[in-house]
Amino acid sequence: IDKAEGGGIANNGLGTLALRNSTVSGNSVSLAVTDTVLGDEASGGGILNQNTTLTLENSSIINNTVSSVTAATTGFDIANGGGILNLGAMAVRNSTVRSNTVSFSTAAAQPNMFAAGAGIDTRGTTTIDGCTISSNALAVTTISQDPTSGVGEAGGGVHVEGTATIRGSQIAGNSVTTTAYGGFAAANGGGIDDDGSLILLASSVRDNHTSTT
Repeated sequence: IDKAEGGGIANNGLGTLALRNSTVSGNSVSLAVTDTVLGDEASGGGILNQNTTLTLENSSIINNTVSSVTAATTGFDIANGGGILNLGAMAVRNSTVRSNTVSFSTAAAQPNMFAAGAGIDTRGTTTIDGCTISSNALAVTTISQDPTSGVGEAGGGVHVEGTATIRGSQIAGNSVTTTAYGGFAAANGGGIDDDGSLILLASSVRDNHTSTT
């Protein structure tokens, strides 16, 4: 299994992290796989928070990227969290998550891929309060024509696979795009994709987009 994680900051369980009046920008996670492997994962272009606590206040997470390219048969491949991947406890207040990207392309004969959360992918406990999450983009491309293959994407702005509360926030102009030539293809939740437990309060979700070709 090949992994690349935490392009800007990796907060991995040994302490807590608080960012205030800070910017996390222009960081990247890149994974290129040319051999046959059990699976690969590229995640947390800006920040990876794993098994610990992250607090963001009055901060910006912008223009971070996660990119994965596979050229051979692999197992289940994942690319997630262009801005932030949360696998712990996270609070984001009065902050901006903007113009982060997750891209995934493969020439594998039988791809089995999933990409999630171009802005934020949270699989722990999260509160988002008074934030703007905008112009984040997920894109997956496969050239396989195998009818048994599958590719999917979820959550251009936010992907929830845990517990999350979003309050007083704007989720706008995010996108999910899947291009596939065979097999199963899915694009879900241009703004928010909820696969867990989400409470949305006094917030706006507008002008987001999904497409599959």
